[in-house]
Amino acid sequence: MAWLKQINVEKYIEMVTNWLTTYSVKIIAALLILVIGKWLARRITNLITKRYIFLSTTSIKHRLDFTDILKYTF
Repeated sequence: MAWLKQINVEKYIEMVTNWLTTYSVKIIAALLILVIGKWLARRITNLITKRYIFLSTTSIKHRLDFTDILKYTF
């Protein structure tokens, strides 16, 4: 227990406070960038997926129309 008396609690509290004031803004900014980046990536993915589904269904429809035309002409 002698080592417990040698620990300077105020020194560690000051170190933690100093660390928090120095890095808290950077940590918050990093988390904000992560959240916004994830949101933006999800939006872009959904947009591309919807566009791909739309294009693929319209091309299938056009192919079916073209094959129907071929069926009725020959």
